[in-house]
Amino acid sequence: HWGDEYQLTPNARQKASADFLFNEGADIIVGSHPHVPQPMHLSYNEEGKEQLVAYSLGNFVSNQRKDYTDGGLILRIELIKEDGQTRIAKAEHQLSWVYTPIEGGKKNYYILPASVYSSNGLPPQLAEAEVAMKSYLQKAREIMKLNTNIPELSEEWPLR
Repeated sequence: HWGDEYQLTPNARQKASADFLFNEGADIIVGSHPHVPQPMHLSYNEEGKEQLVAYSLGNFVSNQRKDYTDGGLILRIELIKEDGQTRIAKAEHQLSWVYTPIEGGKKNYYILPASVYSSNGLPPQLAEAEVAMKSYLQKAREIMKLNTNIPELSEEWPLR
């Protein structure tokens, strides 16, 4: 739980905390609190060990509708074990968006893997939400341009 609410980039304290945690042996750091997505970085220390920090994944389930707060990120990290050592083989993300229709007199929440729907289009019954979802995607993708070695996956992940 770190960072300043609604800020699109990590603050100095987040960065310093990440550096401290990596120096103490952490390999993966996933933060939360800002309610908006922030950049993610996969880098390597002096020994060549992978270090991943996701400063904020945004909102996975939320009633917030302000810019950047109506969605989040789904982070996938693939780990492999080689020679008794566990390492990060790959990291990628999908953008998610929270669809909140009123159904039967109450608000419902649906988490949509927006990356999939942005290329295939929303089902016809969700057409009224498409403008809002695409607006979120456009803004979130601008933030994700600051990522290092963590690309967006634009198709569905295969189940294994």
